[in-house]
Order: sequence, then structure tokens, then C-alpha cells
Amino acid sequence: MALALATAWPLAAWASPAGSGQAGGGQQSMMQQHRNMMRQRGMPGSGSPATARRSAWVKSIQSALNRKEHTHLAIDGIIGHQTRSALRKFQKTHGLKPTGHPNKPTVKALLGM
Repeated sequence: MALALATAWPLAAWASPAGSGQAGGGQQSMMQQHRNMMRQRGMPGSGSPATARRSAWVKSIQSALNRKEHTHLAIDGIIGHQTRSALRKFQKTHGLKPTGHPNKPTVKALLGM
């Protein structure tokens, strides 16, 4: 019995954050908190596919790429083939790993954050 309690305790402690009062509801509430944060920031992965692909955040990246790289991207909020290609080009010219994804170092260099 002591072994069962010892092995179950870490899982129970993780699943029920301090002060939540919910046994086993911690994982769901953490995921909901993450989704809410993503929605507030307008970032990909924030809910519906339309929100993920047509966000204001992506539009600002596309606009900055057009200004700094003299590209002719449509400012549609969709990270498609042309946006990824422009991101790779920007990353290569600025000494960043050319992933084609708007990661933190890329956004920092692109938007000056």
C-alpha cells in the first residue's frame, strides 16, 4: 500500500494544482489557460483554424517582411508557402536558423521586440 501511495502521489499533485480545489482537473485548466493566453495574443493555435491562420499577429509579420525584405506578400494573416519562404530568406540574411517559422529570435529581429 505504501508503494501505491508513493507512486500515485506525484501524479495526483500534478493533476490538482495548489488552491484549485479540483481533483484531476488541473491538466484541463492549464490547457484552458494556455488557449486563453493564445487567444488574447492572437497567436496561431488559439482555437479555430480561422483564428490560427488569419491572425493579426501573422499580418504584422507579413507586413514587416514586405517592408524589410521588399517582398510582395498578401497581408492575409495566413502562414502559407510564400510567407514561410520569405521567413526563411529573412532568417538566412540575418544569421538565424532558416526554419520558415516565426520563432522568438525571428520575430525579435523582424519586429524589433
